[in-house]
Amino acid sequence: MKKIILFSVFLIIFCVYLSAERMVISIPFVSHERVQEYITLGYDIAQVIPSKNEVYLVVNAEQKLYFESKYSTVKITFTETEMKANLTSTYRSIPGYQTNEQVVQRMMELAAQFPGLCKMIELGPSQGKIYYDAGNENYADFNHTIWAVKLSNDVTVFQDKPNYYFMGNIHAREPLTAEVCLAILEDLLFTYRPTNQNHPLNNSQIWIVPIINPVRLFSI
Repeated sequence: MKKIILFSVFLIIFCVYLSAERMVISIPFVSHERVQEYITLGYDIAQVIPSKNEVYLVVNAEQKLYFESKYSTVKITFTETEMKANLTSTYRSIPGYQTNEQVVQRMMELAAQFPGLCKMIELGPSQGKIYYDAGNENYADFNHTIWAVKLSNDVTVFQDKPNYYFMGNIHAREPLTAEVCLAILEDLLFTYRPTNQNHPLNNSQIWIVPIINPVRLFSI
């Protein structure tokens, strides 16, 4: 009898744990009215992508069962445990690629080397920095500012010329795009000649943001 009671207590605790564990799930997009209905019912809508027929919600295990009873294609994208593990992971780089700090340092070096052609522009805080500044210590390793460089043959003024933008690392784990942006930046600066009117810096303004999403440079 004692064993049965202990097992029952364990089962109750386990079920409470399961119901407390949250996760991100995807369900089919039916209509905007249906999404609004879920919002009205208090569900946490993470993202709606009608073009891909997907709606992402943050739910617990009990709520997941509810949606599984309504849709045959319910997928778990991330569990709360997985997301927390990703935030606290010490794995902050991929071998062969530069970190956010190294990329920003290289941008600053080039801006100092070519002050008339290249200027650092602070775009603002990353989402990780916003969370960290609000007191969330889990984002201590994501306390980044987003930087751009502006290029032209007179970078100190805004010129009435065509503007071109290069942007890297928009999504998670795209460090190669940051390297490409740096390569473009270096090529434009080191090949510049004032007498070459066909050079892009003589007939345009160029903006380069190697890492627009530093929080997700190496994390998923």
